[in-house]
Amino acid sequence: MARRTKARLQMSILLIVIAALSMSALAPVRQAFSQQAMIRSEQRKLDVLQRENQNLEERLQRLEDPEYVEKLAREELGLVKPGEIAYVVVPGEIVTETVKAPVVRDKPWYREVADWLKALFG
Repeated sequence: MARRTKARLQMSILLIVIAALSMSALAPVRQAFSQQAMIRSEQRKLDVLQRENQNLEERLQRLEDPEYVEKLAREELGLVKPGEIAYVVVPGEIVTETVKAPVVRDKPWYREVADWLKALFG
């Protein structure tokens, strides 16, 4: 009997040690998963910023082209070359007018008030 009790005690201690080691190993694994998720999120942000940077570099190169700069100046600023005449088209006014329809009454206003009071008080 003493031998059985000793074996159970040893087995219990072994299971407690294994459980403690397993629990202590879970924290770093969980932290590793969390860091991997953060790395993926930051990588997506980096990809977006790299695309935006590429677009800005392309725009910068276009701004070095005199024809593109002239096109922007004409379209966005309304600039013209010497000797050219600039025309500005102004949209016409939109006139909307509402006319109230006349109120047509079958009976005088005092009869309508009397009917209303009769309906209200019975």
